[in-house]
Amino acid sequence: MPETWTHLFVSPRPDRGADPIGERVRRQAADFLSIDTGRVATSKVYSVSPALDAARIERAQAALGNRVSCVVGVGSPACAGFRSFLSVDKRPGVTDDEGRALLTVLCDLFPGSPEVASGRATSRDVYWLERTLSPTDLRRIAEELVGNPL
Repeated sequence: MPETWTHLFVSPRPDRGADPIGERVRRQAADFLSIDTGRVATSKVYSVSPALDAARIERAQAALGNRVSCVVGVGSPACAGFRSFLSVDKRPGVTDDEGRALLTVLCDLFPGSPEVASGRATSRDVYWLERTLSPTDLRRIAEELVGNPL
């Protein structure tokens, strides 16, 4: 039976001003790489397997973010107006502390659940870029600014 996943995302609220991490990436891309990205927005995406049911998704969303400063959702964040993106994952063998922390939280939220206790959780950072960028420019940003070679 194939693995099923729930994808949860946490993003800064767009109505609260500039995304500070996205603004840093935009500035560094312009200053150090001479790449005009336009606006940059960020999301942390958590993937949980086995997939969570609706009640568990709702509780997980409540635990993941501060609703005053963050948007927490299921699936993929709506990023209208952005034409490029980078997804930065951990390399195989690298410990995913944020994924492990989420799994611990889920075990605390749903004690005695064998599906959660034996489940998996991973995290990745997604950068949404306003401009359409070439694969070369995207690779430079990924390797020189936001990627961790470990």
